[in-house]
Amino acid sequence: MPKMLDMMRRIQRGELPPPPVATLIGFTIGSIEPGRVGMEMDAGPQHANPMGTVHGGILCDLADAAMGMAYASKRGIRSASTRARPLPRSSSRSTSSSPSGPGG
Repeated sequence: MPKMLDMMRRIQRGELPPPPVATLIGFTIGSIEPGRVGMEMDAGPQHANPMGTVHGGILCDLADAAMGMAYASKRGIRSASTRARPLPRSSSRSTSSSPSGPGG
């Protein structure tokens, strides 16, 4: 079984097909070295959320792929994966004086 780093470099050079998720979302391996992977993607309208910016799930997929490949490239095994678990947080604040807040 080839080392993951070698396999990822072959994908980067086009000698092997990319993972299906890379094709679906449209990202490629831009740079790769043991423990470090840079992903590239041209964002288009298919990646937009209702507000017209890149959907957060697309960014999470890019980060997940980069972290997983970086980890596997260092470990040299195919079955390794690591995942980020994003925690949802609200950036808006509600106060009691707000018309939409408690009692408002």
